[in-house]
Amino acid sequence: PNDPSYNQQCSLPAVKASQAWDFWDIENGIMPGNPEVLVAIVDSGVDWHHSDLVDNIWNNLGEDVDGDGHTIEFIGGSWVLDPGDLNGIDDDGNGYDDDLIGWDTSGINGVDDNDPMVPGSSGNWDHGTHVAGIAAAATDNNVGMASTSFNSKIISIKTKRDSADPNAGYNSSETFQGILYAAKAGYYAGTFSIINCSWGNYQYNSYNQSVMNTAHNQWGAVIVAAAGNGDDDTGGEDYSPHYPSSYANVISVAAIGCSGSWGHWATYHETVDISAPGESVYSTIPGNGYASYDGSSMASPNVVSCFALLKSFYPDWDNTQLEDRILETANSFIYEINDEEYLQGMLGEGMIDIHKAIGSLIYPNLYYLNQSLILQEGDGDNVLNPGESAQMRVTLGNEEGWLDANFVTTVLRCDDPEVTIMDSTANYSTIYSGGMGVNIADLFAFEISENAGIGDIEFDLVVTAEGAEGYTTTYHISFPVSISLNHEGWPVEFLLDTLYNVETSPLVLDVTENGENEIIFGDYSGY
Repeated sequence: PNDPSYNQQCSLPAVKASQAWDFWDIENGIMPGNPEVLVAIVDSGVDWHHSDLVDNIWNNLGEDVDGDGHTIEFIGGSWVLDPGDLNGIDDDGNGYDDDLIGWDTSGINGVDDNDPMVPGSSGNWDHGTHVAGIAAAATDNNVGMASTSFNSKIISIKTKRDSADPNAGYNSSETFQGILYAAKAGYYAGTFSIINCSWGNYQYNSYNQSVMNTAHNQWGAVIVAAAGNGDDDTGGEDYSPHYPSSYANVISVAAIGCSGSWGHWATYHETVDISAPGESVYSTIPGNGYASYDGSSMASPNVVSCFALLKSFYPDWDNTQLEDRILETANSFIYEINDEEYLQGMLGEGMIDIHKAIGSLIYPNLYYLNQSLILQEGDGDNVLNPGESAQMRVTLGNEEGWLDANFVTTVLRCDDPEVTIMDSTANYSTIYSGGMGVNIADLFAFEISENAGIGDIEFDLVVTAEGAEGYTTTYHISFPVSISLNHEGWPVEFLLDTLYNVETSPLVLDVTENGENEIIFGDYSGY
């Protein structure tokens, strides 16, 4: 995407977002994501005026009284709740009057109101806006950052009390009222909400568990929560249950690095379901700003964003189907690089992998392993020189857990005018899931012109196959064309001139001419 800070977001390649986006036909204008998918941020409020969020703010059209197709407007230089929709009536029947974009369950002095706007831009209020950007910042809009979900809509639910205490309101009864609002809002909008809870403590509460059960089972919500930030006293890692993440019907997310490494500062436990990037996560903050933060608070919305993209690809799936798919396709490599015995099974199923979650039901996932050349004509030194020809074998693999690749066909291409491809196709038949394939009998064949320079020759290998649907991918292959020092008829002067032309200077060259060894060294720029 064209978001200028995309390259500052290591969490996107970590969850394989860009690979997952390629399942959409972007070249023909079909963009990833779906604005019908709703992401609910139950937190400290969201700066919904933020230029990288406002386009993805949910407009509750069930409350669109004036029928203009939106419930926020840009008036007098700022965004406001649409005055034409404020009638003090619960128009959509969800139990809340004029909830145009979400709800504030804490409000001023504990009184609910319909504007979940964060009340300030200080650090005490950054949290909800930062979480919202990770989950669903507007993407490919030439502004700021990107999000995996691409263009899902944000329901803001402010549950933090407007008071001097920066922690007031988290994990309170008002917060769980916010979860119920989020679940009902999605249901009454004709779908269901994917709810993010980046907060918690270590105290179990049976009423709070019943709220989670209702939101999940009655209103069909997916609920995702942060697993915790370790031991508050020591700042180190902690083995402990954490709530709401450890409640039933909640996906618990542990924080790891973008590389999958465990930072020894977060919470691990057998109730953790999955892991996601939670270190140096770049996102929005109030006042049109951006910042990078650490925390399981950041890991949780990374998973929410993946849930939203999965829902947009499989719009008919319910909450349990999405949950099962996300967990069963997680990448367990994190247990290979974090091999401490006490961590095994304590970081969930692995790193979330949205590419595999979307694609492995309908496609294989082929990858290039290596290639080998069989020289056909030349001086017999097994080095490809100008004027020589070769055959080539290419080994392909198919990742475990993806569909078998049937009817695999490959086409070799090269744009270099000094290369002539005599046999450009090879068939591999079937490459099974977790297996490999080699074109042992059906080899590629090509010739290098005598006029070719030395250096790498670039080829494209276009691969097509069938899974549940057609599959196409392209690999870039290169290998060197070089000079043999014993090539008949090539004098030292030719070698020096050729090497100088590829800017090899100063030069150290060991050659054989007329049966005698001669060492030539120095700067031949004047040759």
